[in-house]
Amino acid sequence: MAPTMDTLLALLARLFATVALSVVFYWPGWALLKLLTWGRHPRSLRSAEGLDDAWGISLIGFVSSGLLVAIAWKLLASFP
Repeated sequence: MAPTMDTLLALLARLFATVALSVVFYWPGWALLKLLTWGRHPRSLRSAEGLDDAWGISLIGFVSSGLLVAIAWKLLASFP
């Protein structure tokens, strides 16, 4: 029973990570890259050169979202 449950939990975690990174964090990463490269990269929406490019864009979105949350948290903590 335990190996089956471990496999199921691993599958659900992988599914959640895939959805979160490929859907939620892709768009902020895409917008940030467009802004930083003056519109040169990525060429068009969802035209990544493969899964690695899409994951890279999602990772940039994830990191930038985390950075914005940390900055907002720090600013909110400074108010009494």
